[in-house]
Amino acid sequence: MNETEASIDYTKIINLWSQNYKLFLSIAIIVSSLTFLFTLFIEDIYQSSSKVSRSSAVSYFNFEDENTSSLGGVSDFLSGSDESVLSMDEIALEFLSSKEYIINFLKDNNYEPLLLAVKEYDLESDLIIFDKDIYDEEKGQFKTTAFPDLQSIEEALFGAFEENFYFEKKPGSIYIFKFNHVSPFFSKELLEVLIKDINSFIQLRELRKSKKRSTFLSERLSKNQITSIQLNLSSMLAKELQKQVYLETSESFVFESIDPPRTQLEPIYPMRIIISLFSFFVTLFLLFVYRLLKT
Repeated sequence: MNETEASIDYTKIINLWSQNYKLFLSIAIIVSSLTFLFTLFIEDIYQSSSKVSRSSAVSYFNFEDENTSSLGGVSDFLSGSDESVLSMDEIALEFLSSKEYIINFLKDNNYEPLLLAVKEYDLESDLIIFDKDIYDEEKGQFKTTAFPDLQSIEEALFGAFEENFYFEKKPGSIYIFKFNHVSPFFSKELLEVLIKDINSFIQLRELRKSKKRSTFLSERLSKNQITSIQLNLSSMLAKELQKQVYLETSESFVFESIDPPRTQLEPIYPMRIIISLFSFFVTLFLLFVYRLLKT
């Protein structure tokens, strides 16, 4: 009995489809076509990417010297905070997730309107049109109606960066940085400048720390009369001076470029064909289910 009922139901389904498939297909094609037309009004988003590796300097700069364990307060001073257990690339990635660093970077390069106020973009002419209700291009200021204070600008700026910046860690200390924007040329530029800036930022930061250590070691060396400790201090001071020479001459301190930032001229969003096909099959399914339940 159950098999007969199942057979009857199956026959009804086939008959329902054969009687209505032309109507179903017509409606589904209309809906998917309208969906495709709608996606044409959505601004294209392009992605630029860059592959980098951890610099050889990261392995070279191990600030926890094996000779400091017998030097008491010297060891505490040189080891510093918990950062000593992090490599330079890990510290750099923490800064790339830091609100303070990102906001300062974007402001220093005048990227705020490019992230917050773009209205239209023309790929052929590489022309960016700003939204006049958000940004006054002549004055170079945001409208108070859009952003009433500095804090609101900074919150929106950091949010826009977080939404469009990605990085992936691959085996072998390799990283892939990605950035999305309506302008493929701007996304490429931002990655180029960002990688250069984070290298310089960490480099100068470590140079200041190394000079501070050198001063500290020089003072201890001039005051200490114990030969064995003097030898250790001299060795450590020489190492710090060597580090400073490396820091002042190194070009890629944290990340070395494997594949420089490149522009993809095919948008990653919206995926118009996939969206249209999805709407076609969803419409077909809903029409069929609706008609099946109605009968």
